[in-house]
Amino acid sequence: MSPKLPIEAYIFVLSRLRYLSAAVTNIPDFKPDGQLPAAFTGLPALCEQAYSTLLTPFNQAQVAGSTMRSAWLAGHEASVSVYACMKSCYRQAVSQAGAIRSLPKRDTTPDRTLVRMRSITDLWVTLPHVPGTNQPLVVGELTAGAFGSLTTDFSAKLSAAKVKESIYAGALALFHEKLRAWNRLVSAAATQGRSLYKPGTPQRAYIDRIPTSPSTHQPETPLVTMAVSPYAGAVHLAFTALHATSYQVWHKGPGEPVFTQVADVLEPGEYVHTGLPAGLHEYKVVGENSSGTGPACAPVSIAVAAEQVA
Repeated sequence: MSPKLPIEAYIFVLSRLRYLSAAVTNIPDFKPDGQLPAAFTGLPALCEQAYSTLLTPFNQAQVAGSTMRSAWLAGHEASVSVYACMKSCYRQAVSQAGAIRSLPKRDTTPDRTLVRMRSITDLWVTLPHVPGTNQPLVVGELTAGAFGSLTTDFSAKLSAAKVKESIYAGALALFHEKLRAWNRLVSAAATQGRSLYKPGTPQRAYIDRIPTSPSTHQPETPLVTMAVSPYAGAVHLAFTALHATSYQVWHKGPGEPVFTQVADVLEPGEYVHTGLPAGLHEYKVVGENSSGTGPACAPVSIAVAAEQVA
């Protein structure tokens, strides 16, 4: 079974940490658990780093698993061919025919295929020459020795895949522990914030933006509600998307061939880009939440004037 990444849980917790960071930054007297803002503003980066660290054992498990599955398929196909040939060639040899019919055949998992291959290997070396010939059994290009090497190779790759999967499972368990700890911290901070600031106040607005549960729908296509150049060398964008908790902002400057991501923006979506060269600039916005990313909006174009040189 291929290992999976906890993408939804990660995005949900990262989103909560980003909103908590925004809250303590924008509410001067908000100090959850009596801690200064610095205790919280670095948490999104720590969460991203923890996820990045998790990718190493995940990728190693993926590679080992893929290598194992290729050997598994080759081993299964070889076992089917060898069994059919053995059964046909030794059909009139009573003792050998019975042993061949008793070989395992329902190899629906890697472990069962390995048992099947080992059983074939053990039996093959005991078989006499094919009845009516003076030659040992050869199936295509497979000899008993070659099939034994195939079995040994598959056994090694299966063991390696299990080791890498076990290492990833341990790393994943540690990562989930960190997510749970960050979740508890954010929940406690949000509870304290709701007790301190009344609904309708600017402070409470920051607290209420902290997500309380993972999203169940992917974001819809963002609607860009403002796209202007308020002054030379600058662009101001505002956007919204149903179910989005954050946004990717993509930019393509004059003469550039492709869009590149320039920002991750929290809800409510607003972005200011400065220091731009004169010309036509294009932007796309993509909504995100714990369920994933939604479709990008159609590119919007904004003409930017050159900044005056003092």
